[in-house]
Amino acid sequence: MGSKRIEATAVVVDAANADAPDYGNDTGMLDFVGDMLGSTKWRLDLEVRPVGYAPYRAVIITKVKNRLGGVRGLLGQWAPEPGIVVPVLLDERDPADVIVDWKRFADQGGMKGP
Repeated sequence: MGSKRIEATAVVVDAANADAPDYGNDTGMLDFVGDMLGSTKWRLDLEVRPVGYAPYRAVIITKVKNRLGGVRGLLGQWAPEPGIVVPVLLDERDPADVIVDWKRFADQGGMKGP
């Protein structure tokens, strides 16, 4: 049985694409479909802000579904940017175990542009 997860927020301090680009084998439509239905790994440096506790830094690798942005995601890949606030789930026993709740982020309107 796993540890309880605690809801919190985190500010993205830095973000970098953690997937290595593959320019060798362009398969056209297959790449397009993979880009739509696949996911991209991101290395995020977060300032985690648990309620009632001091903020702390955590660096994680997280997968973001490429279709998370819906139609907007198809027009140009969305990327997490420094300064955005994301909902996270923390392991009550291991504060370094941080999971970004991308579904809650999108549900709360986080994908909407200007």
